[in-house]
Amino acid sequence: MNRRISVGVMTALILMSITITFSVTMIFSMRLFDQKVLNVKERTAMYNKLSEIDSIIRANHYFDIDENYLYDSISVGYINGLGDRDSAYLSPYQIQRRNENMKGMEMSIGFEPGKNASGYLTVTNLRKGSSAAELGLLEDDTIVRIDGRDILEYGYEETVSLLRGAAGTKVKITYIRDGEEIEIELTRELIETVTVYSSADISGIGYIRIKIFNDNTETHFSAALNSMLKTENVKGLIIDLRDTDGGYNLDSVANMLGSMTPTGAIITGTYADDTSKTLYTSDGTVVSIPIVVLVNENTVGFSELFAGVLGDLDNCKVVGTTTYGKGTLQQLSMLSDGSAVEFTIAVLGTPVSGSFNRVGIKPDYEVESDGYVFSDTEPNERQDPQLRKAVEVLGSMT
Repeated sequence: MNRRISVGVMTALILMSITITFSVTMIFSMRLFDQKVLNVKERTAMYNKLSEIDSIIRANHYFDIDENYLYDSISVGYINGLGDRDSAYLSPYQIQRRNENMKGMEMSIGFEPGKNASGYLTVTNLRKGSSAAELGLLEDDTIVRIDGRDILEYGYEETVSLLRGAAGTKVKITYIRDGEEIEIELTRELIETVTVYSSADISGIGYIRIKIFNDNTETHFSAALNSMLKTENVKGLIIDLRDTDGGYNLDSVANMLGSMTPTGAIITGTYADDTSKTLYTSDGTVVSIPIVVLVNENTVGFSELFAGVLGDLDNCKVVGTTTYGKGTLQQLSMLSDGSAVEFTIAVLGTPVSGSFNRVGIKPDYEVESDGYVFSDTEPNERQDPQLRKAVEVLGSMT
């Protein structure tokens, strides 16, 4: 039997629906309004306090104020106040350096300055073919003056900054060797950063060391990986991510992972509203040989993500010590004066193991370095206990 709904009942239902919709909308609007009012009050309180401090200082402070330094310091203080170690304020100079690093280029005088116990600089990682090498500079030479100024008069950071400058410009350094002071003039050069080193010298095992992830790393890594896979006697692969800076190019990291993993999600992100998204997927090009990833406490950021995604695979094990624990994604927003703020927008994770933020990637095999300082370019199975364990683990997987 058909039942008819009376006009009165229908009208009542419509009115009830409108009332509920209106009530929900009003509740949401009021909450949004309250939040906006709260934000306005908080900002007003912040500006008032800053203005009060500024008035007191300007009226009574003895020394002159460097306005640019003051503005930068206020900006740094604001970001520090977020309590987020992964967010930062970047000056225009820092932005320039960051962009150079992302592009895989760096300003070089032919070596990296290390700090020794005396406070002076030590020549490390001398680059073959550089003006420094051609002028006779050697590893472990001690630099005591830059452009005639004694290094001990400055802090380490300021001293290193004196070595930097525009490409083509020159800098004089004075170094000591066997008690003799020698002065040379070096030319600053913009060079491509070496990001990947590979070797097949370990019997039956391919070795790839990633020093940093930047725009060039993907190309260099792909070439090294393809070379290893085409070598008949390579039955296993070690990817060394110890002391590896994760860099800034997540697209490049995802593409590298996509060339080694099965089809499906490989990187996820969780945002402030608790929504989770699949950020990257794999094209399903799987590396069939067993893999060991080497990590340590200085494996940071996207390099941890790289290790975590591979570590979830059945044919991969992780060896070393627990990684740093930076599992966040930042957004860079430029400011009108050329500076920028970089702030966290999401927590990254892998589809299998999830987030590693603040906890790091825990190895399948925990192995300490025992104080051994490994080389960026020369793997030493005999002296390096972590590498030795990686070789042992690969042997049990083949």
